[in-house]
Amino acid sequence: MTWTRTRFPEIVRVFPPPDLFPGISDGDWIEFELDWGAARRARIAARGVVSRFDPHSPSGLTTTVDTLTFNLAKLEEVVCAWSDSAPVTREALGQLDPALHDWLCREFDKHLGESRRTDAEKNALREVSQPGRQVETSPVRLRTSRK
Repeated sequence: MTWTRTRFPEIVRVFPPPDLFPGISDGDWIEFELDWGAARRARIAARGVVSRFDPHSPSGLTTTVDTLTFNLAKLEEVVCAWSDSAPVTREALGQLDPALHDWLCREFDKHLGESRRTDAEKNALREVSQPGRQVETSPVRLRTSRK
């Protein structure tokens, strides 16, 4: 088996429509990487999932997806440059207009393409797109064998 790793990830430049977003001018752009590797997906998912103790749950935990945190984590991982002179930082991304933030997440998803996602990722995105939905987890039982 041969492993191929792209040395230079695919970079996409998008141009937010200035008529939809205040503060955006003609020619303003934002670039993001379409590298959607396992480590990056794990970091994003870990920040977006919130588990809480729930005495009424069979497992004792209730797990939810915080869509705002998930999408902010996604942008922090993939946005690599923009036309603004300010550096791309967590704080700067957090200051974006919420509508622009949502538009960027949709653009990233569109460019990434359904064909590049696994079925598990498609299911997770469907769950994330339903705000306030709680996903219940059950305890994991590990089997070990002794020889």
